[in-house]
Amino acid sequence: MPKAKSGVVYLVGAGPGDLDLITHRGFTLLGKADVVVYDHLVNPKLLDFAPNARHLFAGKRSDSHTLEQPEINRLLVREAKAGHAVVRLKGGDPYIFGRGAEEAEALQRARIPFEVVPGVTAAIGASTYAGIPLTHRDRASQVTFVTGHTKEDGFEAADLPRRGTLVVYMGIKALPQITKKLVRIGWSPRTPAATVQWATTPRQRTVRGTLSTIATLASKVSAPAVTIIGDVVDLERRLRWFEKKPLFGQKIVVTRSREQSSELARKFEALGAEVAVFSTIRIRPVRVKPIKIQGYTHVAFTSRTAVEYFFPNLAGDARSLAGTKVCAVGDQTARALIERGIKPDFVAAEFTSRSLARELSEQGMKGAHVFHPGANLMNPEFQKVLAKSGAKVTDLILYRIDKVAPENVEAVDDADWITFASSQTVRNFMEAVGNRPIRAKIACIGPITAKTVRQYGLKVAVIPKKFTFDALIQAIAKSI
Repeated sequence: MPKAKSGVVYLVGAGPGDLDLITHRGFTLLGKADVVVYDHLVNPKLLDFAPNARHLFAGKRSDSHTLEQPEINRLLVREAKAGHAVVRLKGGDPYIFGRGAEEAEALQRARIPFEVVPGVTAAIGASTYAGIPLTHRDRASQVTFVTGHTKEDGFEAADLPRRGTLVVYMGIKALPQITKKLVRIGWSPRTPAATVQWATTPRQRTVRGTLSTIATLASKVSAPAVTIIGDVVDLERRLRWFEKKPLFGQKIVVTRSREQSSELARKFEALGAEVAVFSTIRIRPVRVKPIKIQGYTHVAFTSRTAVEYFFPNLAGDARSLAGTKVCAVGDQTARALIERGIKPDFVAAEFTSRSLARELSEQGMKGAHVFHPGANLMNPEFQKVLAKSGAKVTDLILYRIDKVAPENVEAVDDADWITFASSQTVRNFMEAVGNRPIRAKIACIGPITAKTVRQYGLKVAVIPKKFTFDALIQAIAKSI
């Protein structure tokens, strides 16, 4: 995205909530943006994909506006005239009740180049994730989108069709009046209806009823929500899939560093969980001289992060490891090596650094010289165990693990699960939460971490038989 002299604005549909529903074009533009102007319905995790941009919150809820629409229009024009590439990130689709056309008109009047990137609109996302097809050969051959919130704050029903599927946006407050008007123009009170709140997210909630009952049944539902009316709603019982995911409705706190948490979080989210990243540590690289591996009999990697920092600092390429036995702790560490074209010679059966040292010692390590790259907080047991077997260990600190104060301590209050992958994160976590009560179940990746948790007087609900993140996730799913 070359920076134009006058700048350019991209009106991008972010989809209804699920991170994966943004288009590839929208995702690409985020990575190249100078400025992102976003609404409150946009998944905030999308901003992580615009790390070099300024993030400007525009608000835009039905009951309050951080910025009024004319202010947003002026903001887009001003940023573009400053020569910036601006992504205007809008929930759903920019042109489906998103006021994207008004913004495009303002840009056109100001002679600002713009592009519109469509998105998955709320009606499509809500119906699909709720298991309700908007059209069906036997039930509905037409679908109508209508807003329950207009400029005049009225709902005009007279011109609407009397059959097919009707999807009402922004109508949750006016739903009693809307349903009465539809019955008045000829819709049957027994027509199936459903209201879907926070569609496509782990907070999704679907309330089913009929045209005569849905307003009462959904009286406690708040925005964002859409209401779907028509015979297709009856298919929800058979076709629902999203709310049947094994971890749907579960809020899981991940206590790894922000740099390490994304892959684990995505795996939990794929099973329907809501994930809160509770970072108590930060990983920072340490500048070192180019690593020369000659003279070492073994290289021992006791974390995936060690692998990631080792190879950029290696003098030469992977061929430098020829003749040196490469050892790894755990599937994740082994996989990181394989991704770099290195098949480990030895992977510990138990996935701890102490276990790796013990299993190597059992093979006979007298006279061996082990190179051990890692963090500033290495487990001293690794060197002690190997030293007893007659091996020499040379540690090299490639990265530091620093303690940081988490920004979202309140995330633990309504969590269903808290996950721990190391004793250090347990200690940092407990220091951060202080006297805050812990009501969530606790899952630990292994017995050493679990022991630390118990030292704080807490119970451990899950320890997987295999000490990997995939096994941890499956163990949590099976326990529900």
